[in-house]
Amino acid sequence: MILPLSALTISSEILENHPAFNNEFVWGQTDIRPLILLFAIQLALSLVLIWGVACVLVVGRRMIKSKAGRARTSFAVVRKEGGKYVLNLFITGILRDIFTFFWALLLIIPGIIYGIRTAFYHVVIVCEDSGYRLALQKSKEVVYGHTWTALLYLVGICFVMFVPVIIISGILGEVVYEFDPRLIPIVYILTSVLMSFTILIFTLSTILLYAEIKKLPKHT
Repeated sequence: MILPLSALTISSEILENHPAFNNEFVWGQTDIRPLILLFAIQLALSLVLIWGVACVLVVGRRMIKSKAGRARTSFAVVRKEGGKYVLNLFITGILRDIFTFFWALLLIIPGIIYGIRTAFYHVVIVCEDSGYRLALQKSKEVVYGHTWTALLYLVGICFVMFVPVIIISGILGEVVYEFDPRLIPIVYILTSVLMSFTILIFTLSTILLYAEIKKLPKHT
C-alpha cells in the first residue's frame, strides 16, 4: 500500500494546483486533459489501495476464524482472494456515502448514526461474504443497540492510531520544507509508510471490534 498511497498523495497535490481548482480556469481555453488523466490515475490508485485493504481483511478473517495455530497462506493466494472483493468494497463504499449524504440532508443526526452503524461494511463483505446493500444492512443489525459503544471505540482507535501519524507528518513536512523543499517527495514516502502500517493495524482492529460487538446482547 506504500507506493500507491505515496503516488495518490503526490497526485492530489498536483490536482490542487491545477487551474480548474482556482481562478485561473477558463472554460474552453484551459486544457483539462491533464485533469482527466490525473483523476483516472487517482481512481486506479484508489482501487489498488482498496485491494490492499481487502488483502488485510482476508488475513484478519483467517486470524479470527482459525481455531488453533496459525493459518499460513502465501502472498499470492491472499492477493488473488483479496482481488475478488475490490469491486464489491468500492461500490458498497459509494452506496454508503450516498445513503449517508441523503440521511444527513434530512437531519444531521440520522446521517451520523447511519455512518456509525454501517462502519463495518468492509468487514462484513470479506468476513461474511456479503455485499452492497446487504453488507450495509448486516453492519446496521450488528451495531444496532450498541451505537455509542461502536462510536466510542472507533473514535478512540482513530485518535490513538491516526492523530500521532498526522502530527508527525505535519512536523516533518514543515521541517523539511524549511530545510529544502526539494525533499518534500521523501516526506510523502515516509508519511505513506507510516500511514500504511496505521491503516493495516486499524483494519485488523475493526475486525476484532466487529467480532466483539457481535457477542454483545441484542436489543429488541
